Amino acid sequence: MIFIGSLCCNKVWFFKTRSRLVGIGHLTFRVRKALLLIACISVSALTMAQTPNVNYDPDWDGDGSLGVLDLLGFLGLFGDVDSDGDGVWDSVDQCVDQLACNYSLNPSLPCLYLDAVGLCGGWCEVDADGNGICDFTCGVDSIAYNGYNYSTVHIGDQCWFAENLRTEFYANGDSIQELWGNEAWNATIEGAQNYFGESEANLILYGRLYNYFAVEDSRGVCPVGWHVPTDEEFMTLEAEIGMSENLVQTEGWRETDSEGVKLMSQQWWIGTDEVGFAALPAGAGGGSFDGQGLVTQFWCSLPNTYYQRTRRLQSNFLGISRSWSYRSNGLSIRCLKN
Repeated sequence: MIFIGSLCCNKVWFFKTRSRLVGIGHLTFRVRKALLLIACISVSALTMAQTPNVNYDPDWDGDGSLGVLDLLGFLGLFGDVDSDGDGVWDSVDQCVDQLACNYSLNPSLPCLYLDAVGLCGGWCEVDADGNGICDFTCGVDSIAYNGYNYSTVHIGDQCWFAENLRTEFYANGDSIQELWGNEAWNATIEGAQNYFGESEANLILYGRLYNYFAVEDSRGVCPVGWHVPTDEEFMTLEAEIGMSENLVQTEGWRETDSEGVKLMSQQWWIGTDEVGFAALPAGAGGGSFDGQGLVTQFWCSLPNTYYQRTRRLQSNFLGISRSWSYRSNGLSIRCLKN
């Protein structure tokens, strides 16, 4: 028999079972409510039954006290289970595969798996000699990230994504909120993403647009081992494709030998795509959208208070603009290998 004492006092509740006395004042409010519910169900069941179930032991895990694991065990009798033992019911658990490297997280996240070099949620697919260094050839191998394979391109000493980022998740599996409309987009100070004009065709072709709060989030928008390039790393790219040293660090539109055109794709606008960067005229947006077919703009990961560094390509300019943008704007992202 289970007796319930001092039910109206949050700090002195207790269960007495088989001469064991266990305090539960330290439990959270939700757990206390659940335990109280169990007690009520138990009392009701014992009242209605002709013969009490004398063999039922509420100490489910046999550790000599009543706690959360006992609560989970009891509720499992009513249909839900916790198959991976992480303290989250399977009905609301986003990952129950015990082969996943993050299955035991609480609160739960979508399943992530160890890659070839042992990184949880990493991108490496092959490490044939087991030396902990990924067997990856930039410009030949793609990067699998959150259900999509990204082409890569080797330019100078740098390895870039050869297409725009389109992930809906941070590198740890957390969702990046999808927001629409000026009011919601401009009000948030957290990472957000959407795609031009709410058109699935634009998503497939151009990828997603992100505010800067997503860029600076510590969870990372690029895969493990990759990052959003800095202003200086874009300068390295620009110098590699021919921009003169005296122009690289200047503001606004700069051009020595049509560097912008060299980065643009041959389709959809005026590019020659001489280095395989394949920039597309994705436009810009967030709450509202403009410039598709005419312009693209990429975030740099340079911290600032209000404006953030960007790179801009435009169909009526041959060069590359080193400019600034509001943190709330929705721009494209290219990832760069560490």
